[in-house]
Amino acid sequence: SLLTSIDDPYVDGTFTDDVDGLPTEHPNAPKNLEMTPEEGEVLRYNTQKTSQRLIDTLVARGKYNWQAFGNQDGAGSSPRASTCTQWMRARCTPEFQRDPLMMTLDASPQNIDQVLAAFLIVRPPVGYLGYGWESDDRNWNSIFLRDFGIPMGLCQEVSTGVFSRKWSTQTVTLNCNSVRQPFSLICFC
Repeated sequence: SLLTSIDDPYVDGTFTDDVDGLPTEHPNAPKNLEMTPEEGEVLRYNTQKTSQRLIDTLVARGKYNWQAFGNQDGAGSSPRASTCTQWMRARCTPEFQRDPLMMTLDASPQNIDQVLAAFLIVRPPVGYLGYGWESDDRNWNSIFLRDFGIPMGLCQEVSTGVFSRKWSTQTVTLNCNSVRQPFSLICFC
């Protein structure tokens, strides 16, 4: 059960449904259960309250809930060549570190290093790189096993369009100005 998994070191988060309260995703549930509109509202309120209690409990244990990221079922955007500098600048601020980050992994050979570099450079304390909840083993990538250590500071724009962040094992740099590949020149040094 979810409650017994909270202390499991191999579980770092969970996915739940109807976080806005039943019957948000199942509008016929109260009618099918022969509930009055008032009873339906009580059910919605209490399932929403229970969901928030679950999120609070997970966060207190250093874990997280998918829906608390704020992107519903999918993962958030990744930078593109045409928006790289703008995308990075919007996230390369101390204020950005206050919110969780969900970022889609573009695992295409021409983009995977750039997307990984962008994620590592802007990643807040709670960050996710991958796919929406509907992902399966076909989307697995060995990049998820790489250990980059812990961040030793925040994102820096070291020169116009060039972003960097030091990690305990290396420094990650992304040059959004490069015309080679979509936005290349990544240094995992």
